[in-house]
Amino acid sequence: MAQEEDLLDNWLHEEWIVCPSCQRSLFRIDTSPMDHERYLYCDRCPIRVGISVYETEYQQLSHLFFAAQENEEHDHEAFSRAIEAHLQPCTCGGTFRYDAPRRCFTCFAPVITDDPNGVDLYPDEDVFEQELDAKRQERLERWQAQFCPNPENKWKPLSK
Repeated sequence: MAQEEDLLDNWLHEEWIVCPSCQRSLFRIDTSPMDHERYLYCDRCPIRVGISVYETEYQQLSHLFFAAQENEEHDHEAFSRAIEAHLQPCTCGGTFRYDAPRRCFTCFAPVITDDPNGVDLYPDEDVFEQELDAKRQERLERWQAQFCPNPENKWKPLSK
């Protein structure tokens, strides 16, 4: 019974993992299916960009993409690729992809390579805390600024 409760408590598969290259501890967690935002990761570095279903550009792209499909069955894999194609490149020159390997924040080595779509990576659990002491808050803000920028111009212009 306790094992069953543990599985229910950890339904997002939270787990501490270690970078195989530099041995840094990292925190991995599945993206909640109830979250309106998904992260696309750069295919060259650990930077990621958040995409919300409430963004105007996402909604426009969704409308254009699914209106063009004739059948009732929506191809969500193709839609994911369309989103990727409509994002500006990363500052390193890479491409933001849903299935890009998740990379270590220290050495940039790929850490999660097998089916990374829907898995998010963090340096620690502080991002999930409501209150942090000043030192931890400053460290979290530096990490977010470096690896989770939310640029105003992340989308390429949509052609109609």
